Amino acid sequence: MFTIGAQEYANLVRNLTDKSSSSSQSAKSAEINHSRQLSFSKDLAQGKIGLQKLLGELSQETERLHAEIYDLQSELEVVKIQQESERKLSEQERHALARVQTEFDKLNLDDSTAAKMVSRYMCVSRVSYPHEPHTCLGNSRRHPTTRYRMHWKVSRSGTQPQLPH
Repeated sequence: MFTIGAQEYANLVRNLTDKSSSSSQSAKSAEINHSRQLSFSKDLAQGKIGLQKLLGELSQETERLHAEIYDLQSELEVVKIQQESERKLSEQERHALARVQTEFDKLNLDDSTAAKMVSRYMCVSRVSYPHEPHTCLGNSRRHPTTRYRMHWKVSRSGTQPQLPH
């Protein structure tokens, strides 16, 4: 028969024991791997659901922001139209003010001219009054010869010069 020595028998038993523990460890390892894969798949599915929720929220927020942008653009257009209208109105008012100012200056000049003419005629009429002789003749801006002639005519005639009406 076949004789195996004690040493060989011990090696054989160890090999078998190592193989059985190794197969048991590999079964445990396979079970752990399978468990990990299930956990990973479960986590992946939950992550996918979370991403879909985030994508939906992002989509809603984007739509809300687009609506807000549209509203703001509409308001901006209205403000631009109002601003242009006010600018045109302001320009028209400036032109009207310039016309009125020019008319006012003309009337002021006419008034000043009329006042000077009235002042001249008043001086001529005052010369004939005895209590104020020569008051305006000395103040007038006329040429000295004209003043002398006027004075000579008044003193010679003794009457008030006739003013044109």
